[in-house]
Formats: sequence, C-alpha cells, structure tokens
Amino acid sequence: MHLTRRELAAIRNGKSIEEYITSSIDETIGEMLGQSVIDSLHVHLAELGIPWKKPQVKVRLFSSLLDSTFGIQSTVIQRDIARKLYAKLGLFFTVDEGKGLADYVAEAKEAMLNGKA
Repeated sequence: MHLTRRELAAIRNGKSIEEYITSSIDETIGEMLGQSVIDSLHVHLAELGIPWKKPQVKVRLFSSLLDSTFGIQSTVIQRDIARKLYAKLGLFFTVDEGKGLADYVAEAKEAMLNGKA
C-alpha cells in the first residue's frame, strides 16, 4: 500500500508514520543493544544509500539488514520495534509468527487510514 505524504502527515499530531517508525527503531535498538549499535546502524544505512530520518523509510530493506546482522534474533528485534510502533500509534499489537516488521508496518498504516486508532 502506498500512502501520500498528506495522508501520512495526518496520521498523528502532524507526525508522519515514518517518524514513528524511525523513533520506534531507534528506541527499541537503543534499549536492547545500546546507542553505539544505533550509531553503527545509521552509518551502515548511509553507506547503503538509505538516509536515516528521511520521509521514506525502506522497511523491507531495513528488515533484511537486521536479518543479515542479527540472524534469528532479528525476529525478536523486529517484533519489539513493531510493538513499540503500535503503542505509539495507539494500536493493539498481536504477535503473528509469520510476520516481519514490513508486514506490521503495512497493517499499522492500514489501521490508521481506516480510523482504527
């Protein structure tokens, strides 16, 4: 699902969903692994041409980066990021073993547009 900037900006308090996603990622990884890991992650993303804190977070690519970096533990990290994102958006979070971060983000966007928060 592709949302316009206007739709995303109207999500909550004028913040776009991307701002909620990036803050959820930073906070979760910071809590789990520390600030130095966040800083390293930002550098690595920049090297890959993915600017951090920009309007378009490439969630699937970011998830792949987590997978290649953390292996099986990536699932736990992605789930915790999604849990934090849902809490910020006022959505109820349910774990689904078959879902990754991109799936949860797509569901959150859909819920927000349908007024379920």
